[in-house]
Amino acid sequence: MWKQKKAKIWSFSFIILLCITTLFFYMYVWISDPLKADGWSNYDNEQKRIYLSLINDGFIKMEIEKVTVNNGKQPEQLNLVMSYTGQIVSAGIEHSPQARIIGLDEGFIRPKLSENELRELLNNNTKQLPLHYGVMIINKEDIESIRIKYKYFGISKTLNVNLEQAN
Repeated sequence: MWKQKKAKIWSFSFIILLCITTLFFYMYVWISDPLKADGWSNYDNEQKRIYLSLINDGFIKMEIEKVTVNNGKQPEQLNLVMSYTGQIVSAGIEHSPQARIIGLDEGFIRPKLSENELRELLNNNTKQLPLHYGVMIINKEDIESIRIKYKYFGISKTLNVNLEQAN
């Protein structure tokens, strides 16, 4: 009888501990913002074509769900850009044979590589894993702000970039 009670207490304690751990984990995910804008560049000094370099400081790959510009407007063209060399995503990368430009729903952003991993991939020159990520946005009017909605551990998160403040 005592062994059964003891087993129930341990089981109940384990379930409570698991629930508390899960709750703290999702609270951490909720307050963290792992997607960062590393910088941006434009094409021919105009604000209609923007290349925004992105870094995933999180633990898992993330997918971009939606990108809007200038307070919720849909851009004319939007692509995910992946660089397989040391070149970050910036204006002119579309001409590089070591860059891949795809639709947003066709790829994801892997977590940032450590310095050792980055150095090893650059030295081996395998070009199988992207080293840098970003988005290329083309719009009919000047882009003043960018809003990126993405999922991280199943929770929707948002990155806001104000290009006017960055000038």
